[in-house]
Amino acid sequence: VHIIVTTQVLEEGLNVPGCHLVIRFDPPTTGRSFIQSRGRARMPNSDYVLLVRRGDAEAHSKTLKFLASGQIMREASLKLASTMCQPLEDTLLQEEYYRVESTGATVTMNSSVQLIYFFCSKLPSDEYFKPLPRFIIDKELRTCTLYLPNSSPVQAVNTEGEVSALKKAVCLKACRELHAVGALTDYLLPEFGFPCEEEPDIVVEKYQHEQPEYFPEEFVYNWLYFSRLGIYYCYKISVEGCLKTTYCPNDILLAVKCDLGPDFVSTSLKLFGEQDNASVAMKYVGNIHLNQEQ
Repeated sequence: VHIIVTTQVLEEGLNVPGCHLVIRFDPPTTGRSFIQSRGRARMPNSDYVLLVRRGDAEAHSKTLKFLASGQIMREASLKLASTMCQPLEDTLLQEEYYRVESTGATVTMNSSVQLIYFFCSKLPSDEYFKPLPRFIIDKELRTCTLYLPNSSPVQAVNTEGEVSALKKAVCLKACRELHAVGALTDYLLPEFGFPCEEEPDIVVEKYQHEQPEYFPEEFVYNWLYFSRLGIYYCYKISVEGCLKTTYCPNDILLAVKCDLGPDFVSTSLKLFGEQDNASVAMKYVGNIHLNQEQ
C-alpha cells in the first residue's frame, strides 16, 4: 500500500500521476489551499475527502464556499478560453540575437553568457580541473577577450563596444563561432564528442557464470597479451618498529607487471598513531617469471 502522510507543505508541487485518493484531516484555511490540495489527486476519477468535525457549522459552511468558488473559477476559465488574446510584445527585437534558421533556435545577448558556461561544463574535466570561461575586460579601450579552455575548438574571442555589455557581446559572438565550427548543434546545444574521430565500438564479452580461468582484466589485462612476458617485479612491504606487546602484521610480497621506478627501490613511511616508532618499508627484492598455470 503506497501512502504519503504529510503536512500542508506538499499542497503544491507534488506530482504523483498514480494518486487516486487525497484525505484531508484538517480543513483548508484558504481557497487556494483547498484547490492546491485537491489537485494532488491526479488520477482520473480520483477522490478528494475532507474531514469536518461533526457540529462545526463554520467549517462546514466554509467548505461549501470552497466548492462553490471552484465552480465559479471553472466557469470563468472556460469563458476566457473562448476570448482571443492579443499577442505578446516581441521583446526579442529589442536586443541583439543569433538564430539558426533551420531549427529556429535562438540565443540572445542575455542568454549567451549562460550558454557559454553550459558549453564549458560539457568539456572534459576531472576532480582537479573544472573548465570555465575567462574574461579579460579593458575598460579604457572598451574591449573584451573571452578565453575558452584548451579542449574547446575556439580558443579566444575578441569584441569591443559598450563596457556594460562587453561580456554579453563577446559571449554572443563566441556562440556564433562555436556554431560555425560545429561545436554547437543547430539547436545551439553542445556537440558531444568533438573534435575526436569516431571511436570503435567496445566489445563486451558475455559473462560466464562458471569460468575456469577468470581474472579481472582491469588489473592484469589478458594473459595472452603477456604470454611472452611473464616477468613480475617483486616488492616486499613490511611493518617495522612494532612494540613486542602489540600485533605486527606479516610481510607482504607485491608482484606487479611493471617496474615502479627508482622511487620504490627502497622507501619508508612513518606511521603516526599510538606506536610512534612504527613505519612501513617497501623494498625491491627482484623479479620472477610465472607461467599461465602459476
